[in-house]
Amino acid sequence: MRYVITGGPCTGKTTLLEGLARKGTLNLPESARQIIAEEQNKPYGVLPWTDLERFQYEVIKRQQQNEKRTKSGIYFLDRGLVDCLAYIEKDGIQPSNKMYSQIKSASYDKVFLLDQLDVYENDSGRKEDRFEAGKIHGHIEAAYKFLGYDIIRVPNMGKKERLNFVLGGI
Repeated sequence: MRYVITGGPCTGKTTLLEGLARKGTLNLPESARQIIAEEQNKPYGVLPWTDLERFQYEVIKRQQQNEKRTKSGIYFLDRGLVDCLAYIEKDGIQPSNKMYSQIKSASYDKVFLLDQLDVYENDSGRKEDRFEAGKIHGHIEAAYKFLGYDIIRVPNMGKKERLNFVLGGI
């Protein structure tokens, strides 16, 4: 079973996934964050703020590799392939047929969309401002709905309450 934890930047995905891990769940890290960490120190690294389309192709490839490891058991994923569609469409990029096909091939049992938090912080991998994060959040929700997923909205509440909300929804 694969459950996606998603939402715009700074919605508490990492905090929630850390809490789930403490409860003994199997989690997959965010592929985009992995790639950003690897590419930032390269002179011509593939980054979302320099070449979003190429970056998203790398994210799709990494996400597919990571998801292949989820053959049995319950996994919580820090974002899913559908998030890639949201990010490129937000910037007005039309996905290629290949990219769209790869994204559409994803199969998730449930999608938990975390509502935005009251606080917003940037870091080395998060360059968007709060307004841009809200736009991304809307595109993520729209992309999952477009591809036929029922979304479980996770309200902005305390960390423990969010954790219990998600665990109660599986």
